[in-house]
Amino acid sequence: MLRHVVLFDLAEDTSDAAIDAAVAGLLALRDTVPSVRALSCGRDAGLAEGNAGLALVVDTDDEAGWRAYQDHPEHVRVATTLVRPIMCGRTAAQHTL
Repeated sequence: MLRHVVLFDLAEDTSDAAIDAAVAGLLALRDTVPSVRALSCGRDAGLAEGNAGLALVVDTDDEAGWRAYQDHPEHVRVATTLVRPIMCGRTAAQHTL
């Protein structure tokens, strides 16, 4: 199993509606991308200063599944139209479970 973890820093002027749309778009990928085994996404709970604004965790069977997720047209669309316009930074890592 491979886990993909992404933390997004959000632009200060981002509206709640835009964040909600990005979260909904990302969550929909768990039912759209066949290689996704589990996916969670949500806003930071605001418990600590300096945290990223949005977190995404995606599990796939292996590297090939992760690459299929990355290249899937719906993932590309969501990333391009909903996520990138509201982010000002991104950190990601993949690790095996």
